[in-house]
Amino acid sequence: MGTIQDVFSMLGDVADGISDIKSIISAVDEGKEYLAKRYPDVQKDLGLMCREWNKTLRLIAMDASILTSFSFVIDETMAGSELRKFDNEVRKRIDVSGQLRSQLHDLRSHCHVIALHKKNIEDGSMMDNIFSALGIQSADRNRDLSGLLQKLLDEEAQAFYVSGQMSEAVDNALQDIQNTLGPPGKMLPKNLPAAADKLSEYYQKFMTIQNECNFLELQIEQMTRKLIENDNAI
Repeated sequence: MGTIQDVFSMLGDVADGISDIKSIISAVDEGKEYLAKRYPDVQKDLGLMCREWNKTLRLIAMDASILTSFSFVIDETMAGSELRKFDNEVRKRIDVSGQLRSQLHDLRSHCHVIALHKKNIEDGSMMDNIFSALGIQSADRNRDLSGLLQKLLDEEAQAFYVSGQMSEAVDNALQDIQNTLGPPGKMLPKNLPAAADKLSEYYQKFMTIQNECNFLELQIEQMTRKLIENDNAI
């Protein structure tokens, strides 16, 4: 088990990863009009992939919420129920972790589709020569788009890393709180105040990650709607 500073370091990595995703999504948003005109099939699949990103972010936020939505009631008459409540939260975390692993598998499946589109865009088409004659540098735009899709694919590895760091941070924080409550196999009512103080130390860091995920999820959903609307309008 790591120290509280180790957990904070992991959460720093998670925050950096979320920031990277945010910058890539912003670039996709800027290029969606070109996609709609030249590569509507890519646009549709990119929209689906963005939906998978959203599911991943939602589950990371759910993981964080285990530390932010729980609190101890410091009351001697309720000590037993509070300890059982915490034990239930730890058990619930196992289910969220399983959902996140399954979601990452779905994200990887969509990445394979995007990789095929990237290759096709790199190859270009006979239309590129026509566009070039009209003064439209579609070959340059294709290179830009291909590079963007590669960055998006690179984020697949980042998603696994971020999710792994988040999972380990939650595990370590919960273990730290459990250790504060007592030795292995025991949770002692007298240690509830110290465990509550420990939970308070973790709260703000995990809440920051949770809020970042929720905000980015909203941004991606708005962009995804535009991608799908453009696809339906063609």
